Amino acid sequence: MIAIKSEQKKQINNKREIKEELFMSVFSWDKLEKTMITPGKTNSRGETVRGKRLLLQRILHDKDRGDGKGAGAQPHAHPEEQIFVALEGLMKMRIGKDWYTLEPGDVALVPPYVEHEEICDDDFLWYNIKSRVPGHSWYDTSWKPGSEEDWGKLEKIYDELDEKYVENDPWPPKDQMVYTWDKLEETKITPSRTPARGKSIKGKFLVFNKILYSEDRGDGQGAGAQPHSHPEEQLIIPLKGTLKMRMAEDWFEVGPGDIVLVPAETEHEQIVEGELLWFNIKNRIPGHSIYDGSWNKDSKEAWAEYIKLYNEMDKNYQETTPWNE
Repeated sequence: MIAIKSEQKKQINNKREIKEELFMSVFSWDKLEKTMITPGKTNSRGETVRGKRLLLQRILHDKDRGDGKGAGAQPHAHPEEQIFVALEGLMKMRIGKDWYTLEPGDVALVPPYVEHEEICDDDFLWYNIKSRVPGHSWYDTSWKPGSEEDWGKLEKIYDELDEKYVENDPWPPKDQMVYTWDKLEETKITPSRTPARGKSIKGKFLVFNKILYSEDRGDGQGAGAQPHSHPEEQLIIPLKGTLKMRMAEDWFEVGPGDIVLVPAETEHEQIVEGELLWFNIKNRIPGHSIYDGSWNKDSKEAWAEYIKLYNEMDKNYQETTPWNE
């Protein structure tokens, strides 16, 4: 087992401080500030972790949504793709014209621009995962001047990439809104770096896995994943167990209650003593396989052009939210 050298240990919030310019962080839910989530649509509050391409929130629906129908959120739609992960309680949810009931073990995938609403009789705790649209506020739904038009052009390019390129993986997108972990097929996740298996949900902009590390990663160091990097941004949420992780040159340790944000193209590795159950969230790249790391034909060059434009939008537009820093 690799020892965590004392000179590598640097404080990051309440965990470790990793170089700010690498835009990587380790967070703990109990150290994050609770804020309103979307005033005007819901009175719920929660904590937020924001990346360049991903947003993660832990939200408690426990106050009337503002129209006397109970806790939850009033009807709304947005350009971000969204994943609801039920943690505690029951929630009735409308996606488009159809109503569903979510309970722990269920996941809902809401496509961009599809109207939805939530109603809860009792408290409902959940993870909110969204793709990020530079210039569009998750907080008050406003657009920075010029950003809506620019996003329309950029999304058209993404749609063209999505139509042209298919990733080599065992998780093709499905025409489905609500999933239950117990009913999903278990597959390997990244065979070249770990023998770990898990269950997966793939949308237009997001890929979401529930993974168990229990077997040696292939080099005798223990369970986990060997050193690697990828063009996707990544969020790691430990559920059970303790994870030792390296990002760039820095080692740190996390467990349940923590969140790790891994920037795109940043080398990292994971080592586990025993077992680790965790959620894995990545932004989807049309043509790039999270499964085996391959690129479909000239999709790598096409993605480089797309992400250049995305980064220009990110530089030009900052959303109006309490979470930008």
